[in-house]
Amino acid sequence: MTREDKIAEIRSTGRTSQWPDVIEHRKWGKDHLAVLAFVLLSVVVLIVTAACSSSSSTPAQPKTGTETLNAVVTGAEAAANLNSNSNAPLSFPEGTWAGLIATTLKPFSLGGGNANQGDASWTTPAGRSTVFHKNAPGYSNNSAPPVTWAKSGADCTGHATFSKGAFQFLPGKSTGEFARLTGTGTYLVTAQFTAPLKSGKTTCTFATIGKITDSGAKIDFTATAPATLKPETATP
Repeated sequence: MTREDKIAEIRSTGRTSQWPDVIEHRKWGKDHLAVLAFVLLSVVVLIVTAACSSSSSTPAQPKTGTETLNAVVTGAEAAANLNSNSNAPLSFPEGTWAGLIATTLKPFSLGGGNANQGDASWTTPAGRSTVFHKNAPGYSNNSAPPVTWAKSGADCTGHATFSKGAFQFLPGKSTGEFARLTGTGTYLVTAQFTAPLKSGKTTCTFATIGKITDSGAKIDFTATAPATLKPETATP
């Protein structure tokens, strides 16, 4: 009787006394397939669990970049600022923060008076931004700014640097997103304008020109700093 006949006989009679190795081999195969399936499933579960655990335990990292604050005013409003003899703050239609924090404040003004250094704060939709600023040597609020003049007929055009210096974000005096922002940078206030010479004058100076005209008047303020924005869960 061949092996195939024996297997057929066992299947038809249910007897396992003959060639028990056939049955045992079949049983071994089923048992080991079940074990192998369990092991593979366990490995997959461990891999997925480890991946999820690693992802959830990774702490938020600080963001680094450049934070800027820009403001510009032109025309009649700029001319009014430039023609003013008061120590009122320079005013702009809006100031725009960009970079790590993006927000806008309308209207926007710079600190005035005789503050060549000190704190300045602005309350924005993203929180209160407070900085410490200090004018560079030679740019005092109590002295005339350096100007480059150009004369055309009876008119004088000037390009002036009204202020420049350094500033630092103060997270401890700020709120909202700005309470997480650190960094130190520089600021610059420039202006360009045109005004007629006073009668009998031939040289362009602040003392020899009349009122600045609306046309071509412009004031620019820009502040730029390499900065770091800490995660929300971190304490500044």
